[in-house]
Amino acid sequence: MPTDKRVTYYEQVLTRPDVDAPSCKVLINLALAYDAVQTVMNRALGRHGISVAAYNVLRILQRSGQEGCPLHEIGELLVTSRANVTGLVDSLEAKGLVRRVPDPSDRRSRRAFLTDEGEKLLQVAHPEHAATMCDLVSGLSDVDKQHLAELLVKLRTLVGSSF
Repeated sequence: MPTDKRVTYYEQVLTRPDVDAPSCKVLINLALAYDAVQTVMNRALGRHGISVAAYNVLRILQRSGQEGCPLHEIGELLVTSRANVTGLVDSLEAKGLVRRVPDPSDRRSRRAFLTDEGEKLLQVAHPEHAATMCDLVSGLSDVDKQHLAELLVKLRTLVGSSF
């Protein structure tokens, strides 16, 4: 496997005396790992015509059941991109996977619901997505996974995330 040019570039940056190499190395590798994971997962879900963010919206709506979910709440629940929930829902609605209706309890809000087509897509995509996630970390032992998860929670807490 050829070396990622970004790795070579940042290894050079880390040798500069004005850089805290251990801190930068953690954050650079976290960003590169995230990018690699997102690339693989988006490629896998792309075979179903959706992105990771779109998949997450569909799963949120699946769990919301008959009540649907207000768009602002979808944004609060997304793990990855929260940037454009309206655009994500627009795209999913155009594909017939989601429908939106005015919220009867709040005229300013709209609720989104998973359609039968969206449910069918999840029935196919979810097992494949779950297998992809397992494959991505299959080289780690359960102890490694637990330790990495704990370190990531610690970092997230230190950063002050609202999780």
